[in-house]
Amino acid sequence: MSYCTPYLSLGLYLSDVVTDLYTTYKHYALNHYLWTAMTLTFTIMPMILGCGLRIYNVIVDGAYSHSARTRCFIIVGWICLMPFIPSIWLVRGSAGAGYIKMIEAMSESLPQAGLQTYIITQTLMHPEMGPVALWQYVTVIVSLATLSFTVSTNSQWFPEATRSSRVSFFFFGLLSVGSRLLVGCCYSVIQKPLWLLPSGTALIASVVVWLVKRSYVCPGCLPLRDRPHRRCHAYTIVYVVNNWVLTTFYNNFTLTGLPASTVYLAYAIGLWYLPVPHPAALLATIFTVLSLFVNIIVTVLPSFQQTEEHWLDIKGDGECYNY
Repeated sequence: MSYCTPYLSLGLYLSDVVTDLYTTYKHYALNHYLWTAMTLTFTIMPMILGCGLRIYNVIVDGAYSHSARTRCFIIVGWICLMPFIPSIWLVRGSAGAGYIKMIEAMSESLPQAGLQTYIITQTLMHPEMGPVALWQYVTVIVSLATLSFTVSTNSQWFPEATRSSRVSFFFFGLLSVGSRLLVGCCYSVIQKPLWLLPSGTALIASVVVWLVKRSYVCPGCLPLRDRPHRRCHAYTIVYVVNNWVLTTFYNNFTLTGLPASTVYLAYAIGLWYLPVPHPAALLATIFTVLSLFVNIIVTVLPSFQQTEEHWLDIKGDGECYNY
């Protein structure tokens, strides 16, 4: 698996970019200019962000492993080829490479999957917009697979994770993200802005849990201040926000993920009392129930608790880098 991981990462990354660009073209051809602009934004902006992070990574970490000429060559390469090459390749040995790849997935694959799922829902609910095309489903599937694969195989965050744990992260993550996006899309049927209601509530729950944990571990410490004796170091605000988003949409492996899983299930049950098509409500309920069930199993059964421990990435001194 470790041998195939870089090639699968490269293939998924390129497939994600290609399908996003093709989706942008199709939306433009159908005169959906707002969706064209949003799809293109969620494709280009993460590339620029990733390029900037890679340049910074080469300047800082590369100073210890590359000459000045090599660093300049790599930086120019990133600027010229930033849409096509995952950061994990040229600076795979850098300490920040895996983290940069994670940021790329969270800033591109997740928003793109959410946007395209929302567009599919609106198209299904308004027949005058035409049928949903196959390429729309392909874009969502590729984005979700890229996100889940990037998180589950990230050796920078989970260096001790076993193969079975990584496979669990991948499939459980797909179930979690898919079910939570589906719940939001069902609420968008009622009013479009309600797409953000379930995820916003889950995000608040995730932030509260994060603050409570830090208050418990380090009473009197400011939430975003890094202290060497604290668990789950907050290296940067970006890192912290990334953790919040992971817990809101992806994490159904830990006790911390239970509040978000419960929030989405409550919203899925609420769909039955709202003017939402019953097949959509049934599908959302089934997937959210399965996601919560997985969350409970992983955190309760001893045979699955290793998955939770690998996700938390607990160190020998009691510190951890996720939650």
